[in-house]
Amino acid sequence: MNIAQDQFGNIAFCPQYYFKEDQVLEHNIKIQQAVNQLIADLRLTEGSDYEKVLKVNEYFCKNIEYDDAGADLADVKRVIMAHTILGVFAKQRAQCEGIAKAVKVLLNAVDVKCIVVDGTATLSDGTRSLHAWNIIKQDGVPYHVDITFNIGHTTNGNVAYDWLNVSDAMIKGNHVLDAGMKLPVCLSEKMNYYTLNKAVFSSKKQACEYVKRKIKHGERLIYIRFGGRIKVSNIYMELVKTASEAIQEYYTDNQDNLSVSSALGRDTNTLRLWVH
Repeated sequence: MNIAQDQFGNIAFCPQYYFKEDQVLEHNIKIQQAVNQLIADLRLTEGSDYEKVLKVNEYFCKNIEYDDAGADLADVKRVIMAHTILGVFAKQRAQCEGIAKAVKVLLNAVDVKCIVVDGTATLSDGTRSLHAWNIIKQDGVPYHVDITFNIGHTTNGNVAYDWLNVSDAMIKGNHVLDAGMKLPVCLSEKMNYYTLNKAVFSSKKQACEYVKRKIKHGERLIYIRFGGRIKVSNIYMELVKTASEAIQEYYTDNQDNLSVSSALGRDTNTLRLWVH
């Protein structure tokens, strides 16, 4: 859309259409079919609001690719796809705007209140960029959910939940809302993934005991978030060592062929360990 303003302050909005009317109708039919199929496949009509959001996050992290080429203005068609729900439902790839819009469409279709939020975010290389994510109400309480960032932090198929149901205080470290936007205030951390799974720790000792306990019970994928002043980047190697020692202690078969890998979420102070 182009915006023009004359000398008297009058503003004209000039929409630009990229598809003909019959193409729009065709796209809408295909999108609705894709949405309906996903709702059925993921069983999104079942469970709590939180369970529905969890299913959507897991699906997107495993099946939707961030489209790095989606900002290349030399390929206008791809830019359109990447910034709309078409990218997600037709190509399984999109940029943050398309992903956030697709999340809203899916969740609104199953009676979960969800809006798209615009702002900026700090990327992994330290640069700031325009960004879009969601605020989603679950059991009447609003939370920030950034599935684009979770896609980016998913490693070897191990889904990231770092940006699932975070508060204003948790997200402000590297997300900034557009000035003047009136949005729900997100104060609660009750439905945060790590909080719900009792995986938030204030000491290295607690975290090491948790890792040993998980491996003793045969779990191959472990999620941890640290609170307080502990920085995951300072102690993650000790947790990897703890996991490796636990394998030797509790795994009687094939232990010599097993190893431990890790993925750090420095912005969220989180750690994923997986045995493979």
